[in-house]
Amino acid sequence: MNAARIKRSVLLVGILCAAVTFAAVESPREILILHSYHKSDWTDAIMSGIDSVLRTIPGIIVQVEYMDTKKAGSKEYLELLRRSYEIKYRNNRFALIITSDNDALAFVIEHHAYIFNNAPVIFCGVNAYTPALLQGDTNVTGVVEYGDFIETLSLAFKARPAASNVYAVCDATKTSIINRDEFIPAVRTVRPDARITILEQYTLDELAAFLRTAPPDDVVFFIGFWKDRSGRNIAPAELGSAFKTSAAPVFGRSEWMVGSGMTGGKCVTGFHQGEEAAIMARKLLAGTPLSALPVNTNSPNKFMFDYHELTRHRIPHSILPRGSIIIGGPKTFYEVWKPVLIALVAALTAAMILLIMLMVSVVKRRRATHALFESEQKYRELFDSESDAIFLVDNGTGRILEANKAAGTLYGYPRETLIGMQYETLSGMAPDHHEGRHSRAWMPESIHRRHDGSVFSVEITGSVFIFGGREVRIVAVRDITQRKQAEEDSMRYLAEVERSNRELAEFAYAASHDLQEPLRKVQAFGDRLLTRFAADMHVEAKDYIERMMRSTERMQDLIKDLLLYSRINTAGLPFSSVDLATVIDEIAELFETQLMETGGRIIRGTMPVLEADRIQMLQLFQNLVSNAIKFRCAERPLEITVSSAVTGGIVTIDVRDNGIGFEQQYVDKIFTIFQRLHSRERYEGTGIGLAICKRIIERHGGTINAWGMPGEGTLMRMVLPVRHGGA
Repeated sequence: MNAARIKRSVLLVGILCAAVTFAAVESPREILILHSYHKSDWTDAIMSGIDSVLRTIPGIIVQVEYMDTKKAGSKEYLELLRRSYEIKYRNNRFALIITSDNDALAFVIEHHAYIFNNAPVIFCGVNAYTPALLQGDTNVTGVVEYGDFIETLSLAFKARPAASNVYAVCDATKTSIINRDEFIPAVRTVRPDARITILEQYTLDELAAFLRTAPPDDVVFFIGFWKDRSGRNIAPAELGSAFKTSAAPVFGRSEWMVGSGMTGGKCVTGFHQGEEAAIMARKLLAGTPLSALPVNTNSPNKFMFDYHELTRHRIPHSILPRGSIIIGGPKTFYEVWKPVLIALVAALTAAMILLIMLMVSVVKRRRATHALFESEQKYRELFDSESDAIFLVDNGTGRILEANKAAGTLYGYPRETLIGMQYETLSGMAPDHHEGRHSRAWMPESIHRRHDGSVFSVEITGSVFIFGGREVRIVAVRDITQRKQAEEDSMRYLAEVERSNRELAEFAYAASHDLQEPLRKVQAFGDRLLTRFAADMHVEAKDYIERMMRSTERMQDLIKDLLLYSRINTAGLPFSSVDLATVIDEIAELFETQLMETGGRIIRGTMPVLEADRIQMLQLFQNLVSNAIKFRCAERPLEITVSSAVTGGIVTIDVRDNGIGFEQQYVDKIFTIFQRLHSRERYEGTGIGLAICKRIIERHGGTINAWGMPGEGTLMRMVLPVRHGGA
């Protein structure tokens, strides 16, 4: 019960862990982008920079909000925003929040815990940054917007070295006031004696009128003018119209006003502000802790200028810092002709590639031609060096297309004469009966005719293939006259051998019969002498008669074995299926009495069924077992082991005993007829038994070998085919 409960608990925990892991992997991460102002050129530039990085991050959802505080920044309005965002985002768990400009950052810090659940914050476009601005919030970092007034003012006074007045275009918004307070000390640093006039209590029309009459040698500096004295919100395009009619050059740090009447300066770029913030966001999402991402106080600003305004105010390009971006100028030669140049370069590149490909093709073709020539030469040499006659024959017409030198030599024709002849002329056969004409491959033997009319035996090999749209035969002709003569000689020799064997067998039988008859009479008369006259016979005479009787018996055994040896190949039975296990069992039964008397035994393993002469198999194993019994060791019981192994249609049979063994140097002698390793007095026998075994094995297409170790025993190994055609 407890074990089952534990298993269920473990399974439940595993499922929950898997579900949590799956949710963690699959759930998208939400990002809030909060802009201080309305949708404008500046805000759009920041948004473009952010988007250029965030779109490369998979698995995120982006929410974008515009606080619009330039149009409405009262406490009542901010309270309405707070309520709205509380309803929308109180229960959201943002992966991070990106803010642009000061108002959005201040709003998020004020409501960081309650509305935004202390999500990590990355800001950009923040002016007058100090660490105190974060109010001790450690979960905030970002990119500072620092308008480099000093560098832009230095450039402005280079362009107008005689300027005694600096006119600052500035409204009463919070951001403009912050920037104005930084601007005034910067002017004092660059040109201490310059008079500073703040143009803030103006309507747009009044500002435009003033600028049209401003002294051309003085400097106008744009800080910010998004709401005029009447409370009207000013669009960048409207402000640009006023700048374009200004008699004095207008400098500033606002990127979006370059090209809209402002001459230029070291500009804060909204795109780079947003891009830098988004890069920090990507690192944070990738696992970098916020503490490892310090506030970037190096505002990514760039010198930017309007070509038209530089020209209108006669400002030389030579005074501009290196790397300055000039927009709106006349197109360079490259810009004007860029499409044509690209097309021309592409065409030239394609032409070069084509030329290289053609050159490579030509080189490859030359190499291939050379290789083909060498190959043709090589095969021509091989063709002509072949000792057999070779022809290429048109299979449709029978005409010889090509012939090698050996063909001319074999048939007695010049090679040039053979080409164009009918191949059937050489074979002396009708076209419809020509060997292999309609087959793909052949190897017939035939009779061909030479130029002088003589005929000879040939062997033909070849095949048919398609060459140049027509069937072509390649024919190789070999003169086999000598081989045929040798075959005929061999047949005659074999017939002569068979005749001799038959005569020998007949002679052996006759000799055996004729010799056996007088031996039987000698044995019969000797037996009568011993039976009838033994009592009256002298002891010495009786001994002589007994020796004569034993010699007669040995002579009979010898004649019988000789007859058996001579008739193994001529008087054997046809091969049939023989179960060697049954054969061994019959031999064991035959020698049962002798084995019991000596305490010996036969151990038979698994034996195969093979095609053999059963009578000769019985004779084979009878001789081997008889030999083992005869040459047993008196000190131990005889043990004869018969085993076999079949591999790939070949059977190996081992007959092993623990008898007296023999010296391995005499191994060839034991299979030779009449050869003995021991005297007849010690071991009886005719010396033919193992020779008969060898003859039987050879008749069955096998081999027999022996290994001996004196005092340890003998191994007889026979290797035979399991199946064969016959005997």
